[in-house]
Amino acid sequence: MLLIDTQEPQRDADEASRRYRAERRRQRLRDAGLFFGILSIVAGIVLAVLLAPRGPLGDGGEDTDEAAAVSSAAAPAPTAAEAGGVKFEKFERVDPALPAIPPGAVKRFKVDVYEHLTKVSDELAPLEVWSYAINGVEHRGTGVSEPMVVEVGDNVQIDLVNGSGERMHVRMPHSIDFHSSEVNPGEAFKTIPPGGRHTFEFVAKHPGVFMYHCATDPVLHHTGAGMVGAMIVKPKDLAPVDRELWINQQEFYIGKPGGVADMKKMQAKQPDVIAFNGYAAQYKNEPIVVKRGEKIRMFVLNSGPSIWSAFHVIGTVFDTTHIEGVVGHDAQTVNLAPSQGGWVEFTLDAEGTFPFVTHAFGDMVRGSVGVLATANAPPAGTKH
Repeated sequence: MLLIDTQEPQRDADEASRRYRAERRRQRLRDAGLFFGILSIVAGIVLAVLLAPRGPLGDGGEDTDEAAAVSSAAAPAPTAAEAGGVKFEKFERVDPALPAIPPGAVKRFKVDVYEHLTKVSDELAPLEVWSYAINGVEHRGTGVSEPMVVEVGDNVQIDLVNGSGERMHVRMPHSIDFHSSEVNPGEAFKTIPPGGRHTFEFVAKHPGVFMYHCATDPVLHHTGAGMVGAMIVKPKDLAPVDRELWINQQEFYIGKPGGVADMKKMQAKQPDVIAFNGYAAQYKNEPIVVKRGEKIRMFVLNSGPSIWSAFHVIGTVFDTTHIEGVVGHDAQTVNLAPSQGGWVEFTLDAEGTFPFVTHAFGDMVRGSVGVLATANAPPAGTKH
């Protein structure tokens, strides 16, 4: 008679289950060990990076490209005392009074490029700035280009010359791009060589304060080196005021004394100077004289190329604002991204000195500050 052990299959199943649970425990331990091993390696790498000395690496004493870029971007601008024998143009205060609209049915602007050595701050070394001369008006000794003023509906003709003579010292291809135009950019804004000439036309259809700038690659370098300005397109029905002024906020990136603008600082968005009309604090050192009770209209552009502006006049409130097609009123500050602009209107109700600034104070201390002073202003009691 054959006897069958009915408990044998159960014992086999229990043994298999035991082996399975044991193997699972060993696998979890192996996984935990691998995880903590990887974590230890990552922690070691992070610690090594944090503790690694900044500057030269390895036996050869050479920086990596990234370390060199960071080091250059963070380097302070050389001072005027460190400029040695670098010759540069003499500073002349820029007249902030708004230029007149050119006569004639067609508003013609001869735009001549010049590359020049100038300071943009009393304290810092000079650098090479690339600028536009507009109908013969040059602002040598500063980094600003003259604004162009037209009315809505005007036919505008631009005659661009990339350095009309040796005194313009042009060595590079350049171009010009108008945000106020509606044209084929590939044709109108084309790059021309040194000594080249290019003419194009457009109709100014929209009111506002529009940026013009060089559109030649790399655009960041050309705009950061100074090739920016404002075209102001007035509405035809714009009411008269007592005084019209223009302000262009602009950044400067100083490399070696007398050298070209520092591209690495531009990429890092670390300007050495943020100025109104091409020179740090020029209207603080020599205020713009106005009269108490005048209605003042200020046309303001933030040319950038990278830093925002919070334009504010201390001691008054803007009665009206016209910013990028939006009309406002009772405003303390207008917010302008790079390439944005508009105009503000206000009166100064008391005799005094009224600073105007970008209210981003970390940028203001780089030079974007000026003063409106009434003719009979008492001595200033503020530390602004």
